[in-house]
Formats: sequence, C-alpha cells, structure tokens
Amino acid sequence: MNRKLLYLIAAVALVLLPAAHIAAQDDGGTDDDAAVVDTGDDSSGSGDGSGGGDGSGGSDGSGGSDGSGGDDGDEADDGEDADDADDADEADDGEGADDADDADEADDSEDADDADDADGDGDDGAGNGSSLKIVPPQGRVLVGKTRQFRVAGPSSGTGWSVADASVPGIATIDEGGLLSALEGGWVIVAVEDSETLEILAQTDTLWIMGGPTKIGKKGGRVFAAGDTFVTVQFPSNASERAMVAHIEKRGKNELPEKAQGKGTAVAVFEFNVTDAETGDDIGGGGFDDVVNLTLHYTDDLIPEGVSEEDLVAATFNEESELWEALSEEAVIEVDTEANTITVGITHASFWGVFDGDSVAPPATAIEAVSWGAVKHTGAR
Repeated sequence: MNRKLLYLIAAVALVLLPAAHIAAQDDGGTDDDAAVVDTGDDSSGSGDGSGGGDGSGGSDGSGGSDGSGGDDGDEADDGEDADDADDADEADDGEGADDADDADEADDSEDADDADDADGDGDDGAGNGSSLKIVPPQGRVLVGKTRQFRVAGPSSGTGWSVADASVPGIATIDEGGLLSALEGGWVIVAVEDSETLEILAQTDTLWIMGGPTKIGKKGGRVFAAGDTFVTVQFPSNASERAMVAHIEKRGKNELPEKAQGKGTAVAVFEFNVTDAETGDDIGGGGFDDVVNLTLHYTDDLIPEGVSEEDLVAATFNEESELWEALSEEAVIEVDTEANTITVGITHASFWGVFDGDSVAPPATAIEAVSWGAVKHTGAR
C-alpha cells in the first residue's frame, strides 16, 4: 500500500509541477508586457518615435483625443479670435480712412515711402543727419482748414514749429502737429529739439490756398477760392509795396449787374488787389510788371455748340461795360488737356473763360508804368 501510495503521489506531482511552471511563466510575461506598455507611454510622452506607429501613441483615446483634440480645439478658438481681431482692426482702419481728410489720405498712403530715407544716408533735408521724418512731407491746405502732421521716428524731446513762411503769421501749428491755415501763401513746418531749438526735420513748401494772400517785394503765388487750379503768379518786381491779392470763382448771377448777360461765359473769377497797410484797392490801377494768370474751366460747362478751341480769356471793361477778349500776344499757354488758359495781365478785374465769338475783340490793354500812372498800349 505504501509503495502504491508513493507511485500515486509521484504521478500526481509529475502532472501538477509542469502546470505550475507554465502558470508561473504566464504571470511573469504579463508583468513584462505591462512594463513594455508603460515604457511605451513614457517614451511617446517624451517625444520618442514610438508615437508614430504605436496604436497607443497615435490613436489611443486618451492620448490622441484628449491631448491633441484639446489642443486642436484651443487652436481653432485662437484662430477665430485672431481672425476676429484682424477683422476688427481692418474695420477700424477703414473707418479711420473714411474719417480722414481727402488730402491726408493721399499723402498718408505714401507714409512708408516718405518716411524712409530715399538714398539710405539718413539725411532728412535739414542737414543734421537726423532720422526723423515729417509725414506728409508736402501738400496743400485751404485757408480756414487744418492739416495734421506726424513724426516718423523717435520724437521724444521734440516740438513743432513754423520754420519759414511767405509772410509771418499765415499759419500756426500746435504741440500735436495740427497746422491751422489762416491766410494764403506758403509755409515750411519743422520738428525741432525742445531744448536747443535745432531743426531736426522739415517739410517741403506747403501751399496755403484759396484765401487772401499777402504779396511782398519778392512776389508770390495766389490760388483761387473755389478752384485752386486758378492761380496768379506775381514776379518779384510786380510791386514796390506789400499787397493783398485775392481771386475767387464767381457764378454768373454773382457778377455786377452790368456784367451779366453779356457773352457766353464758361468760368468767371473776381480778382482783387489791395494795399496791405491801408486796404485801398490798387489792382485796378495796374501792376508794375506783367502778372501771369492761369484760368481753369471744366468740359461739362462748355455750352453745346461751342468748341473748346473757340474758348478765350476775357476781362470785363468797366468803361465800355463789355467783356473783351485778350490779344494773342497776351496768351502764354492754352492747355486743352488740363483745361487751362494762361495769360499775362497788368491789372486786377473780373476775368473769365468765354466763347470767343460772344465777346468783344481785343481793345486796349492797360500797362502800368507806376502806381496811379497808366498808359494805354495796343492790347488790353
């Protein structure tokens, strides 16, 4: 019995021992596999290449959806925010452009080019090597209007000033760079060092147009109110004393009654010159030298049946009470592209562009030899 029992125990042991060994191996393999999985997570988290083809790194719900999905959502939100911000800025810029003065828009559209040094040497035109620029660097301003200027470059410790002008006091500029045009003429705006008053940058000549303009011995230019294409250019010897010149576009019904209904007018202007000190009219008596007058018209005002080649410059003769054409000798230039006629004149009066067939032929022109002393020549 004992021997049989021993044989039975041995047989059972032979059966059970291999099974236990296999079970032990299975348990060890699970632990190893689990370690590999953990290592895979760690390595993918550190940016190892296992994330490229490993299911846990590329398509795992927790790794792919939660991590990258959350980031994608944030990126999408950020993108929308950026677009919204850009759209808002563009809308604001658009409104700013609409609100800006038309003259400023044109100049400001070239701000970047104007602010850059053309030849790269840092010269601002003031001769001091300053990197500052004034924007816009040139332009025109109507009398009674304002123009905003700004500095491109470091402007700490600087201030604005009117560096030069055709006549003192025709414009002012405040500490913010806002120029106010008071009278006709020209100015040069500057940025200067607040302590030393050294000019660091300055504009080109800025024309102030459309208002009374003081003319000194050096001469000057006057722009008409209502049409700044109309100009009067005084030479340096046109006057021995200071004058105030003003030219303004007039409607047909704004003319003196005796000048209305005579001739076919296309454009008419009233030109006056007074003594700068007394205010007395001196333009009607004549100038010391010939003055250039440029008249302007528009195609839409040319009457039907009248050719542009038939248009002439004419002046109103107070004595004959007729509109009289100027002689060919007085015509300096006819520019049908620019719609201008430039003539040499010797007195102030009503001037205009007329159908040549509707006005009196050239009579006599007044040539002033001195103030108050007038002689008549063969063309008016």
